[in-house]
Formats: sequence, C-alpha cells, structure tokens
Amino acid sequence: MIQRIVRVTLGAFILGLLSNTAVASGGQRIVSAPWEAHYMVLPTTALSAEIAARNGITRSNTQAFVNISILDSRESPAKPHPAQLSGQVLNLLGQPTTLEFRTITEGQAIYHIAVFRFTHRERLRFRLNYLPGGETRAIELNFDQTIYREDRP
Repeated sequence: MIQRIVRVTLGAFILGLLSNTAVASGGQRIVSAPWEAHYMVLPTTALSAEIAARNGITRSNTQAFVNISILDSRESPAKPHPAQLSGQVLNLLGQPTTLEFRTITEGQAIYHIAVFRFTHRERLRFRLNYLPGGETRAIELNFDQTIYREDRP
C-alpha cells in the first residue's frame, strides 16, 4: 500500500520531470520510523526543457539533481510531510559540495530538490539531514549513488 502511495506521489512529479528515459536508478527509500525518506538522483538533462525552465533548473551534461520526499508513515496512507533539509555531496576524493535544497509543492506532493555538478560515471556520497516539521531532532539520510551523463544536451 505504501509503495502505491509513493508511486502516486512521486509519479506525477517524475512523469513531468523526465523526458524519455531515466539514466540513473529510480527512486529508493530509507526508513527511520515513523519517517520514510524517498530519494532519486538524475542528471538535469532527464528533465524536459519545459519542466526545467518552470523550476529554474539549467539542463546540462554536468549537472544533476537530488529529489527527496519525506513521508509520515503514522498516517494511513503515508503522506508527504514538510521538512528542512541540509547536507552535502562528496566525490571519491572526499571533496564536499554543500547542497542548497528548495521545496516544490504540487497539490499534496512535497519535493525537496538540490542541483549539483558531477562528472560522468561518478560515484557520489550523499550525507544529509532532514528535520520534519514538528520534530526537534534531525534525522540522518546517507546514501551513495553513481550517476551517468546522458548523450543529449
């Protein structure tokens, strides 16, 4: 049931974002009960020109974005929840880039997006924290992701 809600929640946004085929893996999740953090990392060229322009994102073979949605599983079905996000992405040399998240709300869906630079086939480490609205303790969200450049601009 929760997977269905996640697909519906992220589906509208992802379908609007992606033009043709996604290059990186699809969305993934990390549970820190009662919170679920759903994330995906894609090159900005996976966005249609219209969606990129509407959201102020430059499409480039050297830029990617991380999309994070926080869901509260205490509600049935689990619902998107506002949160503050901070953190950085590190390359293989451990060089950090601070991520600046902005929130996009579409209907009941809430997305937290940050854009960053990358190189082709780069293995990146994401070290993030999120603070759901109403909570007093931030939750760690750490994951690794390899990202690939698309052939189209």
